[in-house]
Amino acid sequence: MNPIMIIGIAGGSGSGKTHVTNYLLKNTRSSEIVVISQDNFYKGLCENDDPTTYNFDNPVSIDWSSLESCLHDLLENKETDIPIYDFKTHKRKVDTIHIKPAKVIIVEGILIFTQKQIRNLLMYKIFIDAESDIRIMRRIERDIQERDRSLPDIYHQYNNSVKPSYDKFIEPSKKHADFILPNNEKNRFTGIDMIVNHIDLFSTFTLSPKISKYN
Repeated sequence: MNPIMIIGIAGGSGSGKTHVTNYLLKNTRSSEIVVISQDNFYKGLCENDDPTTYNFDNPVSIDWSSLESCLHDLLENKETDIPIYDFKTHKRKVDTIHIKPAKVIIVEGILIFTQKQIRNLLMYKIFIDAESDIRIMRRIERDIQERDRSLPDIYHQYNNSVKPSYDKFIEPSKKHADFILPNNEKNRFTGIDMIVNHIDLFSTFTLSPKISKYN
């Protein structure tokens, strides 16, 4: 059975996780990579849940057992199915995404380092450390353009759940990281090329070309 590398990329919402993931995909020589987003594993909201007050940044909002099961399947070179979460309806779609195992798997999400059972499956853990003003501006842009949110709702959610959850859950999980990449005006992801080199060395024996992203 071929060895498989799972890399975890965490950090606050808007910290630059997607940018780092795309940089790795673009710059590594590895030809077999699958990207899985924690966002796919949100639990569907109940009828009485208000999405404007629901805390999506709390670990209890994620179906960790399903994510763990999918990662175990891939580690065992088995195919698996990834759920699809609709951020406009706040429900899981009926359809799923069927994926095949790959040499390198990238798992990205704000809360993935808070769960021991997920951390134990990660060969490398990367935390993107960005200043709060950078994170909030990127979140506003994303939520308006991609998730059809209003500015008052975004501010309310940030003050009541996003920031408190970052302080309580996400920032403390940084202690589990193997690499901390700063993202600010003076320091843009210093050390990221070292991660690229690690992937290239690990993937020396990759045989089949395949690059896929699922989120």
